[in-house]
Amino acid sequence: EFLDLRANVCRQLDRPDLGFDYARFEGWRDKSRVIQSGCDETELESALAAAQGGGTVKLPACTLEVGRINIPSQVVIEGAGVGQTILRGGGCVNDSPKRILLVQNQADVVIRNLSLDAGGANCVMLEVERSTNVLIERIEIYNSTEVGMRFKNGVRNITIRYADIYGNGEFHGIGSKDCPTGATLVDCPPESWSSSYAIYSNRLHNHDDHGLNLHGLNGEVAGNLSYYNHHAGKFYDAQCVWVHHNYFRSVQDWAIFVAPTLDIPERASHDLYFYKNQYVGTPANTFSWGITYTGDNVTLPLERYINIYTMDNAYAGRLKSNDILLNICPNTAEEISPLENKQVGVPSVCALSDYPSMGGAAQIAPLAACPTVSQRSARQ
Repeated sequence: EFLDLRANVCRQLDRPDLGFDYARFEGWRDKSRVIQSGCDETELESALAAAQGGGTVKLPACTLEVGRINIPSQVVIEGAGVGQTILRGGGCVNDSPKRILLVQNQADVVIRNLSLDAGGANCVMLEVERSTNVLIERIEIYNSTEVGMRFKNGVRNITIRYADIYGNGEFHGIGSKDCPTGATLVDCPPESWSSSYAIYSNRLHNHDDHGLNLHGLNGEVAGNLSYYNHHAGKFYDAQCVWVHHNYFRSVQDWAIFVAPTLDIPERASHDLYFYKNQYVGTPANTFSWGITYTGDNVTLPLERYINIYTMDNAYAGRLKSNDILLNICPNTAEEISPLENKQVGVPSVCALSDYPSMGGAAQIAPLAACPTVSQRSARQ
């Protein structure tokens, strides 16, 4: 389940099959193997080496200056709590981008109960790349001039929950972009597309660009607060994503937008379900929610933009659909809104009271149009 931070109510997830695989986690975890780390980078690295393959590294309440920490497969990193265990990115390493905690080509990793402080440097405090089955929970990330955290380049099954990510300078709170703008299928093959993510019950605020920058496939984004960011979020190149019970407020310009960045027709956005969200664009006459099939130097076939649903959301600002046919539901705000192009959606999709997040018992099955991508093994 997740905590709807706006309403302070616990709700069931509508797509619990997405994100971190808890059964797989219990299959490799060795609860008896707990390694106590000291408050020193070398001691932390030694503890990780001893714990890989199923163990847990416990960090004390202290402030720990770290450079690059490469996190191995099948390990839990657990601090004493947010604000108690603080990993500070001291003297960012020279690679580009500058990453501090790095999960790269690994599987089955849990990071929880700690704070990550970039110290005002141009660092990415936490990055997950080409990895499978990662859980990030109860963490704080702040004070970077770059971005809080990101996952990219073929990440599978990642969950980010109960995090407070703020004040991370030029770009985003959580970033996820697998390929550069304008990339073709040759440059950006399917194995590089991140898939199966769950992002819920997080606070994302005070960023110069987006609170959320999500480009992945097969996701659920629920119960988050994204506010005091230039834009609340974007779902560029998104396919098969359920976005609900969030509060999205910008400080300048649109709150939420969907657009293409990849020159790949197969990555045109489809099967997107936005419901029970609150959107606030600033100033009041700007867009609170919008979608387009034309992006920066990329225009994708309009006919591929199908099954885009916007259902019973609250809007403060204009809506924009740019000729894309949107599905709306009877007796909702969208029915009376001045959307340019809309139709009544399928009754079973519009039956929001049947959704688990609304107290219903319906099971939302994976869609045939949303193929899953296989997980990676523990050390691939």
